[in-house]
Amino acid sequence: AEHGIQADLCPKTYPSRALGEELRQTVPPDEPVFLFRSVHGSPELYQTLAAGHTVRDIPLYGVHTEALPPASLRTLDYLTFSSAGGVESFFELYEEIPKESTCVCIGGVTADALRRRYDRPFLIAERISADGIVEAIQKHRDAVC
Repeated sequence: AEHGIQADLCPKTYPSRALGEELRQTVPPDEPVFLFRSVHGSPELYQTLAAGHTVRDIPLYGVHTEALPPASLRTLDYLTFSSAGGVESFFELYEEIPKESTCVCIGGVTADALRRRYDRPFLIAERISADGIVEAIQKHRDAVC
């Protein structure tokens, strides 16, 4: 907003496919769509919109991963994942999740990525936000303590 960019649409749900479908129904076909997002963003959003719209995919940021000593992971009560890419990066760096940690995913897409790599139970935030992750952890802590 400080730079003159205003959102025309805030989706009801956050996965890329849902956002793409909502934009396709809202944006007139002759109006260009500018996607300001991560360099690692899912191609699904672009593909959904490109069927009927002129789309400019503009990556604004990327994610840099830096490994911690594997022993430090054993001290984590909770391990949070805010994207499917984060799940993939974690497994590239560490190969497995410490048995002592409870995993928390921000939403369904992230949970699907974790499910493909991890066969133990984990938490999924009810709201796709940082607050949703905190709420999932608090609810879990209250249940086990």
